[in-house]
Amino acid sequence: MPQLKDKVGRFAATGRSCQNWKQDQELVISLLNKIAISDGGAETTLKPQIVVTGHASDSLYSSILYFQQKNFPGTPDGYIRPGGPTFSRLVDLATKAAAKPSPPKGQWDAISTPSVDAALRKGLLDDSKLDYAEVVDIIRATVADGTVTSFELDDLTTIASTSRTLSPTSKKLITLFVGDEKKKWLGVGPYDLNSDQKKLAAEMVCDFLKNTRTTFFPKLDPHRVGIGILRRIAKPSLIDQDQASMCGPSALMFSYASDKPGQYARFAIDLYQKGQASLGRLLIKPGKDVKNYTPPYSLDHVDC
Repeated sequence: MPQLKDKVGRFAATGRSCQNWKQDQELVISLLNKIAISDGGAETTLKPQIVVTGHASDSLYSSILYFQQKNFPGTPDGYIRPGGPTFSRLVDLATKAAAKPSPPKGQWDAISTPSVDAALRKGLLDDSKLDYAEVVDIIRATVADGTVTSFELDDLTTIASTSRTLSPTSKKLITLFVGDEKKKWLGVGPYDLNSDQKKLAAEMVCDFLKNTRTTFFPKLDPHRVGIGILRRIAKPSLIDQDQASMCGPSALMFSYASDKPGQYARFAIDLYQKGQASLGRLLIKPGKDVKNYTPPYSLDHVDC
């Protein structure tokens, strides 16, 4: 059985690096690369040439976090210690993976995360095509456990680029969801939904995305609105007034998205679909000019 000389990774509580001997890092990378992503591994995606003694790279740290999230309950500590449970589990899974025969190649073999794969297979049960509603359900499946990993975002990108039957609207929805905030150093995208309130709010948004036909704001893209709500539930700091000089309302929305994500989602959806909505005891009813406002490119539609 291979052995570690000292700890590998970073202390998640403080961000401080462990000892991270070069040989130890190479061993951990080798083990992670042998393990399927569905089991928490990296499946050949980690590159040994990034190894620097004394420092765990962003990709290695995020892979350790992902492995611990998949294999152990509770909050991951971010590091692997010699003889510890994380290292033992790594060795065990890597050994089992090496003994498995390679399965035959298929169109969707590149999809490796269980959440995306299960939702994809379910969507393809009736025929070989994915319709818009099934794409929404794939997105729903990725947020259901409260965290969207970079691996899941990669799988969604694979679906958008590989599928020969997706409509332009479905591809756009995936592209908006993946977004431009894939933080590889953290191992997750802009989606942190680890609370019951956030998960409930995310369910509301997915239901909204399945029925976007009704609106009192014809100049706003419903898909940008829906994904924008979902992003802000996960990360309220995305709320941006741009050049609108609306500091007060923006601060109020930030407060609701942070503390009452369900009410924030309900307010945004009702406002878009009904033309008015309640925020606490306030009834917000925009005028005609506001409803027909065309936002500039720099302003996200959900923040209008």
